Amino acid sequence: MITTVDVETTFDVDDENKITSSPFNGNNLVSVGYKIDDNPVEYLCFYHRDEPPTPNAQKILQNVLDKTDVLIGHNIKFDFSWLVQCGFTYNKKLHDTMVMEYIMARGIKWGFSLEDCCKRKGVALKKSELIQPFMKNRVSYERIPWTIVDEYGRQDVESTYQLAIAQLSKFKINFESFSEISLFFERSKQLEQIPHRFELVSSK
Repeated sequence: MITTVDVETTFDVDDENKITSSPFNGNNLVSVGYKIDDNPVEYLCFYHRDEPPTPNAQKILQNVLDKTDVLIGHNIKFDFSWLVQCGFTYNKKLHDTMVMEYIMARGIKWGFSLEDCCKRKGVALKKSELIQPFMKNRVSYERIPWTIVDEYGRQDVESTYQLAIAQLSKFKINFESFSEISLFFERSKQLEQIPHRFELVSSK
Protein backbone atom coordinates (compact mmCIF):
# COMPACT_ATOMS: atom_id res chain seq x y z
CA MET A 1 0.00 0.00 0.00
CA ILE A 2 1.28 3.46 -0.96
CA THR A 3 0.40 6.36 1.34
CA THR A 4 1.07 10.03 0.67
CA VAL A 5 1.13 12.20 3.78
CA ASP A 6 1.34 15.86 4.77
CA VAL A 7 1.15 17.48 8.19
CA GLU A 8 0.29 21.00 9.29
CA THR A 9 1.40 22.31 12.67
CA THR A 10 1.41 25.30 14.92
CA PHE A 11 4.47 27.51 14.68
CA ASP A 12 6.41 30.18 16.52
CA VAL A 13 7.92 33.37 15.15
CA ASP A 14 11.51 34.15 16.15
CA ASP A 15 13.17 37.50 16.75
CA GLU A 16 13.86 37.84 13.02
CA ASN A 17 10.18 37.25 12.16
CA LYS A 18 10.97 33.81 10.78
CA ILE A 19 8.58 30.88 11.23
CA THR A 20 9.80 27.91 13.25
CA SER A 21 7.67 24.78 13.39
CA SER A 22 9.91 22.20 15.06
CA PRO A 23 8.14 19.37 16.89
CA PHE A 24 10.69 19.70 19.70
CA ASN A 25 9.89 23.17 21.06
CA GLY A 26 6.30 23.02 22.25
CA ASN A 27 4.40 23.23 18.97
CA ASN A 28 1.33 21.08 18.28
CA LEU A 29 0.19 18.87 15.43
CA VAL A 30 -2.80 20.61 13.83
CA SER A 31 -3.78 18.20 11.05
CA VAL A 32 -2.67 15.29 8.92
CA GLY A 33 -3.79 14.56 5.39
CA TYR A 34 -3.19 11.20 3.76
CA LYS A 35 -3.97 9.49 0.49
CA ILE A 36 -3.97 5.71 0.15
CA ASP A 37 -2.86 4.66 -3.33
CA ASP A 38 -4.97 6.71 -5.76
CA ASN A 39 -7.99 7.03 -3.47
CA PRO A 40 -9.40 10.41 -2.34
CA VAL A 41 -7.49 12.31 0.33
CA GLU A 42 -8.58 11.85 3.93
CA TYR A 43 -8.05 14.67 6.41
CA LEU A 44 -7.74 14.46 10.20
CA CYS A 45 -7.90 17.25 12.75
CA PHE A 46 -5.75 16.95 15.88
CA TYR A 47 -5.63 20.46 17.29
CA HIS A 48 -7.50 23.56 16.11
CA ARG A 49 -9.12 26.54 17.74
CA ASP A 50 -12.52 26.05 16.10
CA GLU A 51 -12.60 22.44 14.88
CA PRO A 52 -12.93 19.52 17.31
CA PRO A 53 -10.39 16.73 16.91
CA THR A 54 -11.38 13.95 14.56
CA PRO A 55 -12.66 11.04 16.68
CA ASN A 56 -10.02 8.29 17.00
CA ALA A 57 -7.62 10.25 14.79
CA GLN A 58 -4.54 8.71 16.40
CA LYS A 59 -5.85 5.19 15.94
CA ILE A 60 -7.00 5.84 12.37
CA LEU A 61 -3.64 7.19 11.27
CA GLN A 62 -1.61 4.51 13.02
CA ASN A 63 -3.74 1.85 11.35
CA VAL A 64 -2.94 3.42 7.96
CA LEU A 65 0.78 3.52 8.75
CA ASP A 66 0.72 -0.11 9.85
CA LYS A 67 -0.58 -1.14 6.43
CA THR A 68 1.66 1.19 4.41
CA ASP A 69 4.60 -0.15 2.38
CA VAL A 70 5.86 3.19 1.01
CA LEU A 71 5.23 6.54 2.72
CA ILE A 72 5.50 9.51 0.37
CA GLY A 73 6.08 13.13 1.36
CA HIS A 74 7.65 16.34 0.11
CA ASN A 75 10.53 17.09 2.50
CA ILE A 76 9.30 14.08 4.39
CA LYS A 77 11.89 14.46 7.14
CA PHE A 78 9.64 17.24 8.48
CA ASP A 79 6.42 15.21 8.37
CA PHE A 80 8.08 12.05 9.65
CA SER A 81 9.76 13.86 12.55
CA TRP A 82 6.36 15.15 13.61
CA LEU A 83 4.73 11.74 13.33
CA VAL A 84 7.45 10.09 15.41
CA GLN A 85 7.41 12.85 18.01
CA CYS A 86 3.63 12.45 18.31
CA GLY A 87 3.96 8.76 19.08
CA PHE A 88 3.30 7.19 15.69
CA THR A 89 5.41 4.27 14.51
CA TYR A 90 6.47 3.33 10.99
CA ASN A 91 9.44 1.22 9.90
CA LYS A 92 9.09 0.67 6.17
CA LYS A 93 10.09 2.68 3.10
CA LEU A 94 10.10 6.48 2.87
CA HIS A 95 9.95 8.33 -0.44
CA ASP A 96 10.80 12.04 -0.59
CA THR A 97 9.70 13.94 -3.71
CA MET A 98 11.96 16.86 -2.78
CA VAL A 99 15.06 14.65 -2.67
CA MET A 100 14.02 13.02 -5.93
CA GLU A 101 13.65 16.42 -7.58
CA TYR A 102 17.10 17.41 -6.30
CA ILE A 103 18.61 14.32 -7.92
CA MET A 104 16.77 14.98 -11.17
CA ALA A 105 18.10 18.56 -11.23
CA ARG A 106 21.61 17.18 -11.76
CA GLY A 107 23.30 20.24 -10.30
CA ILE A 108 20.92 22.86 -11.68
CA LYS A 109 19.94 25.34 -8.99
CA TRP A 110 16.19 25.65 -9.21
CA GLY A 111 13.45 25.86 -6.59
CA PHE A 112 12.59 22.71 -4.68
CA SER A 113 9.40 23.82 -2.96
CA LEU A 114 6.34 21.69 -3.67
CA GLU A 115 4.88 24.49 -5.74
CA ASP A 116 8.05 24.90 -7.84
CA CYS A 117 8.32 21.18 -8.46
CA CYS A 118 4.66 20.85 -9.45
CA LYS A 119 4.98 23.72 -11.92
CA ARG A 120 7.92 22.05 -13.63
CA LYS A 121 6.13 18.73 -13.88
CA GLY A 122 2.80 20.23 -14.94
CA VAL A 123 0.80 18.64 -12.12
CA ALA A 124 -1.93 20.05 -9.89
CA LEU A 125 -0.57 22.93 -7.84
CA LYS A 126 -0.87 23.36 -4.11
CA LYS A 127 -3.27 26.15 -3.14
CA SER A 128 -0.77 28.57 -1.68
CA GLU A 129 -3.04 31.53 -2.30
CA LEU A 130 -5.40 30.21 0.36
CA ILE A 131 -2.95 30.68 3.21
CA GLN A 132 -0.57 33.36 1.94
CA PRO A 133 -2.48 36.20 3.69
CA PHE A 134 -2.31 34.30 6.98
CA MET A 135 1.37 33.43 6.60
CA LYS A 136 2.17 37.05 5.76
CA ASN A 137 0.60 38.07 9.06
CA ARG A 138 2.18 35.12 10.89
CA VAL A 139 -1.16 33.49 11.75
CA SER A 140 -0.50 29.91 12.85
CA TYR A 141 -2.48 27.01 11.36
CA GLU A 142 -4.57 26.39 14.45
CA ARG A 143 -6.02 29.91 14.06
CA ILE A 144 -6.61 29.80 10.29
CA PRO A 145 -10.27 28.95 9.52
CA TRP A 146 -10.61 25.19 9.40
CA THR A 147 -12.27 25.15 5.98
CA ILE A 148 -9.15 26.79 4.55
CA VAL A 149 -6.75 24.47 6.39
CA ASP A 150 -8.75 21.49 5.16
CA GLU A 151 -8.83 22.59 1.51
CA TYR A 152 -5.18 23.62 1.51
CA GLY A 153 -4.01 20.47 3.25
CA ARG A 154 -5.94 18.11 0.98
CA GLN A 155 -4.45 19.75 -2.11
CA ASP A 156 -0.95 19.50 -0.62
CA VAL A 157 -1.36 15.75 -0.34
CA GLU A 158 -2.81 15.41 -3.84
CA SER A 159 -0.06 17.58 -5.34
CA THR A 160 2.64 15.52 -3.62
CA TYR A 161 1.13 12.28 -4.90
CA GLN A 162 0.83 13.57 -8.47
CA LEU A 163 4.40 14.89 -8.32
CA ALA A 164 5.70 11.49 -7.22
CA ILE A 165 3.91 9.78 -10.10
CA ALA A 166 5.26 12.33 -12.59
CA GLN A 167 8.81 11.92 -11.30
CA LEU A 168 8.80 8.14 -11.44
CA SER A 169 7.27 8.13 -14.91
CA LYS A 170 10.47 9.77 -16.17
CA PHE A 171 12.25 6.50 -15.45
CA LYS A 172 9.44 4.11 -16.32
CA ILE A 173 9.30 3.09 -12.65
CA ASN A 174 6.20 2.58 -10.57
CA PHE A 175 5.99 2.20 -6.83
CA GLU A 176 5.51 -1.54 -7.10
CA SER A 177 8.93 -1.90 -8.76
CA PHE A 178 10.61 0.92 -6.86
CA SER A 179 12.27 -1.24 -4.22
CA GLU A 180 15.85 -0.07 -4.22
CA ILE A 181 17.23 3.49 -4.26
CA SER A 182 20.09 2.15 -6.39
CA LEU A 183 17.59 1.45 -9.17
CA PHE A 184 16.58 5.09 -9.16
CA PHE A 185 20.17 6.30 -9.27
CA GLU A 186 20.90 3.95 -12.16
CA ARG A 187 17.90 5.23 -14.11
CA SER A 188 18.73 8.85 -13.24
CA LYS A 189 21.94 8.54 -15.27
CA GLN A 190 19.75 8.22 -18.36
CA LEU A 191 18.27 11.71 -17.96
CA GLU A 192 18.85 14.11 -20.83
CA GLN A 193 20.26 17.30 -19.39
CA ILE A 194 19.45 19.78 -22.19
CA PRO A 195 15.64 19.68 -21.80
CA HIS A 196 16.08 20.36 -18.11
CA ARG A 197 18.19 23.43 -18.80
CA PHE A 198 15.65 24.77 -21.28
CA GLU A 199 12.93 24.08 -18.72
CA LEU A 200 14.84 26.08 -16.12
CA VAL A 201 15.30 29.07 -18.43
CA SER A 202 11.69 29.06 -19.57
CA SER A 203 10.43 29.03 -16.00
CA LYS A 204 11.87 32.49 -15.24
